[in-house]
Amino acid sequence: MRQADVSGFDTNTVKIRGHVSAGYGRIGKHRKHPGGRGMAGGQHHHRTNLD
Repeated sequence: MRQADVSGFDTNTVKIRGHVSAGYGRIGKHRKHPGGRGMAGGQHHHRTNLD
């Protein structure tokens, strides 16, 4: 049986096994909403320079 025949079998996940950060870095981790959800931060970190 080939790997592609197994449902839910991801070769990329298998390659990553045993490694720590999966390409997202150890410090700034992979989070679901790193900048906040939706329009969050309009007065802060998502503000464009209006100078």
